[in-house]
Amino acid sequence: MNIGEVPQQLPEIVEPLMRHTINEDTPNFTYPDLIYDDLERQNLLSIDHTITGLVDLDSIRTGDILYEFGHFLFNFVLCDPEADYSIIDLYIDELIKAGVIDPQDVPAVYGHIFRFAISDVMEFQQLSQNPIRQQYRMIDMKLLIQQYDQALTLASSFFRKRFSL
Repeated sequence: MNIGEVPQQLPEIVEPLMRHTINEDTPNFTYPDLIYDDLERQNLLSIDHTITGLVDLDSIRTGDILYEFGHFLFNFVLCDPEADYSIIDLYIDELIKAGVIDPQDVPAVYGHIFRFAISDVMEFQQLSQNPIRQQYRMIDMKLLIQQYDQALTLASSFFRKRFSL
């Protein structure tokens, strides 16, 4: 997806989020692997704060670990109204310490976060207009954009400051 083309597709929907663009290109496919691509709280099974399994496995595909990590950061950290830099630092530092990715590739995570947020908004917009999917008509797109704007504000500020983007 070329981020630069998105405003023409849904200008009234995504325009408020476009101010968070750092780079209009889709990030490179740096760490190819199988990814889950549906990291949502409702798809995780856990006991006593330990993840024990996943459901909704139809989204597993070939992808990039950086994208999967960006998706995770967006859903589990950035969309939390109480999230701050220290929580983002914690996850990034643990990922680097575990040797999953090279520290020089971490700045590319923001591009994946931004791409995920924009594509997610576009998908919700399409679902809300689908006459077969009645349950999605109740999506408050204004509220969704506000929440995503808050998450992207934190993410873009963090990545600009920590990585001089």
